[in-house]
Amino acid sequence: MSSIVTKTGDWGETRLYSGELTLKSSNRIVALGYIDELVSYLGLVHDHCSTSDSPVVFTIQSYLKGEVTYIQQKLFNVASEIATLEPKLSKLPHRIDGKALIALSKYTSDLEKSITLPKGFILPGANKTSAYLDICRCLCRKCEPPIVTLFNDGEIENPIILKFMNRLSDYLYLLARYSENNEYRMAK
Repeated sequence: MSSIVTKTGDWGETRLYSGELTLKSSNRIVALGYIDELVSYLGLVHDHCSTSDSPVVFTIQSYLKGEVTYIQQKLFNVASEIATLEPKLSKLPHRIDGKALIALSKYTSDLEKSITLPKGFILPGANKTSAYLDICRCLCRKCEPPIVTLFNDGEIENPIILKFMNRLSDYLYLLARYSENNEYRMAK
């Protein structure tokens, strides 16, 4: 087994998934780092959603576990696309496409219909799961600026990535509210 230690990073460089060397300070690597952080925090949400004696809580947690896994998988697709340069993009087994965007939009619409949002600002932290999901929402927003820069500079060409990341933060917001089961903490 080869070592994960390459020593390339000692000089401020790293390899992309497609094999090219790039600076760790590039927007591509910054975006990948933020996505990695988001995927890791989503892992906390997944772990926190354990079984419960309450049928309502069990139903909410089961739903959240499935959604978090779906989101993590899609974020790996986004990251692999950002970490791959042409002409190797066509060799990726999964990319973010219109189907993923349509699915995310449907999940968001369905969830929005199933919860009642109060008027006013909601304070994060009604429960641990919602607090983790609100952190994930913030991290998702943090991913967007370097991805927008990559797109505007022509370094990535898939506009669906921009739309997916923008809509994902909305969906994470709704998942946080769903996990609160109408027990919101309101700002005064």
